[in-house]
Amino acid sequence: MIRHFRTASILCAIALLAALPAQSQEKKAKKKAPKAAAAEVAPPAEGPALPEAEPENTFEACQDQFDNDGDGHVDCVDQDCEVFAICVRPAVIEPPPPPMPPEPRFVIPPPPVPEEERGWMCSDGIDNDRDGLVDCYEKLCQSHRRCKREIYYVPVDPDKAPGLLVSFGGGLAVPNFRGNQTKGHSDIYGDVPFHPDYGGLVDLSIGVLPVKFFGVGLNLIAGGTYGTNRQDWDDGDHIFDDPYKYDAVKGFGHVGGYVRFQWPFERFVPYLQISGGYTYARERWWIYDGQEPWSNIDEQDEAELDSMSDYDVKIYRHFTVALEPGFDVFVAKRFFAVGLRAWMPVWATSNPDVDNVGVMLNFSFTPMWRERPVVKPEYANPASTLEEETREEEPTEPPPPPTPAAEPATQGTVVAAEPAVPPPADPITPLDDPYATP
Repeated sequence: MIRHFRTASILCAIALLAALPAQSQEKKAKKKAPKAAAAEVAPPAEGPALPEAEPENTFEACQDQFDNDGDGHVDCVDQDCEVFAICVRPAVIEPPPPPMPPEPRFVIPPPPVPEEERGWMCSDGIDNDRDGLVDCYEKLCQSHRRCKREIYYVPVDPDKAPGLLVSFGGGLAVPNFRGNQTKGHSDIYGDVPFHPDYGGLVDLSIGVLPVKFFGVGLNLIAGGTYGTNRQDWDDGDHIFDDPYKYDAVKGFGHVGGYVRFQWPFERFVPYLQISGGYTYARERWWIYDGQEPWSNIDEQDEAELDSMSDYDVKIYRHFTVALEPGFDVFVAKRFFAVGLRAWMPVWATSNPDVDNVGVMLNFSFTPMWRERPVVKPEYANPASTLEEETREEEPTEPPPPPTPAAEPATQGTVVAAEPAVPPPADPITPLDDPYATP
């Protein structure tokens, strides 16, 4: 009995195995039903039997270039082969569109390179001739008016002496403080006192200052004054203060030398000159009757005045010593100055009251004191300046990196390296983890 049971079991298994291919063919036919044509297919003509189709669902069958299952689809075209990677079609990437051609534009050609820079090119800040030198560094541009202000400078030597000194000026002549009147002689009235006279004077002096504090020179002073006792008289009483009337004119000149002491500051130069020389003065007096009114005297001509007046002429010649204190203020530094000076006679060999005191406004020139403009060194030799700038622009070799200091060796001690990443600010503790074991 047991033998018959085993036999029945084997037969059932064989029947099941035979039924599985039939079911698979039926499912495959249903799956490929959409691919079939809608029209009915005519039964094949009678002929020799075709070999049984094989399934096309293996990796080898999907790349052997045969229609193994006879459904009209080969390899990757067959729906059964779509599961394999070799049959997956890559996505088609469309190429980018070709770039558009640039729009045509009008290009201005660069100007031609000139052979040399001159004229307006000396102030445009461009190396027009491409030789490495710009504007005032060019030799031909150094005569340009803009470059003359840029490339020249005036050196100042504080120890330099003024050299030549030329001064001229003029001012007011007033009576001498040593005597305010002189005597004029008249044959009719005797000695007539000459009251203080006022006028003007001019001065010219040329000197040499070999050192900045001391100099010598020559001076020439000339001037004239006028004096009178003109006054109105009382018509009722005809009383006059003086029994005479007079006019007096004096001319004078002084020629001599001086010694100058000065102390030059930045622009202010105080000085003192001690002068001595020959003085010539000439006085002429016109003396009228005191009872004669001035209106009648002024209306008379020269011949009538000579007949109705007396006159006297005096001439003085003597040696005069005078002090000349003053100061100069340089308007153009170390070249042109404006200042004030006094002429004060302090001693004379005769008639010291004849010499007038003068106060003068002076204009002084010191042409040898002013330094000439000099070309700056960088403009004097622009080629060397260009070489130095090129040398500075050349890259220099970088210095070698510093060698790290040797760390002290540890004797048998293993030092753990610190972690590069610091620990989190709020690490998870066992209390925060619900699955952590205590």
